[in-house]
Amino acid sequence: MSTNKKPCWFILLFALALKISVASVLAGVPAKVYLLGGQSNMAGLAESSNLPAELQQPQTEVLIYHGSSWQFLQPGLGWNSSYFGPEITFGRDLASSQPDEKIMLIKYAVGGTHLWGDWKAPDADGHGGGPQYIAFLDTVADALASIDPAYEPEIAGMIWMQGESDAWPSQSTMSQALEYETNLEAFIQSIRSDLTLPDMPFAIGHISESWVWTYGDIVRQAQFNISQTVPNTTLVVTSDLPIKSDAMHYTSEGMMTLGSRFSDAMMPIPEPATLCFLGLGYMALLRKQRVLQ
Repeated sequence: MSTNKKPCWFILLFALALKISVASVLAGVPAKVYLLGGQSNMAGLAESSNLPAELQQPQTEVLIYHGSSWQFLQPGLGWNSSYFGPEITFGRDLASSQPDEKIMLIKYAVGGTHLWGDWKAPDADGHGGGPQYIAFLDTVADALASIDPAYEPEIAGMIWMQGESDAWPSQSTMSQALEYETNLEAFIQSIRSDLTLPDMPFAIGHISESWVWTYGDIVRQAQFNISQTVPNTTLVVTSDLPIKSDAMHYTSEGMMTLGSRFSDAMMPIPEPATLCFLGLGYMALLRKQRVLQ
């Protein structure tokens, strides 16, 4: 276990140098980058075969980083190649509302994961981040580093569809469900800090009212509370969305509506002016320190 830490001034100088060098070479097509995170309803278990014809083909106006590479937004980027998630309509609607900018999505979602452990935010010293939290930042860093230099990107917001596992007795206890509000606030603050985007818009998908989520009322109340108390956050209503017979996952119709609602939720939130790359070096250093410590 390494105890070596770079002094704060070194990190700040590194970030400043990166900012200057990147600003000197980037003068390309404006691109808005949106982050997608969560568990299975973000990954998507909606059947691609049910999509309308216009969404069956690749959407060339939207790029998405999924797995380990950038590609056109298209069906088959869900739980497996037969499914889709909210990205399908989320990306389309964003592109329609912002025709002068390229839309880019970075998606990382893992089914059956909880916020109290898997996605746990690190403490103030950068220790103890959950494995999915670390993997999410790894994915974001890799995606940003591999963007074509023809684009001038900025992170414009994040959407979050998660909480079902924290409300499900097979995954969590009631006490862990009761911690959801504290954990979600810490998660949002930590993600914003690691990306050096303190005002990044953050949209929370309200978990469904399915009978499966025994502690659902606790988690839903926590999500609502965060949307009211943490600046630049908003809540996406899901109570009327149709759910599959498994009582856990949204149907194709529900998933398409969910994506559109996430897009609508991004629009009224003030967008940050800071380029995402300005914090990339600092974020990468913090990420490496967490792995080494």
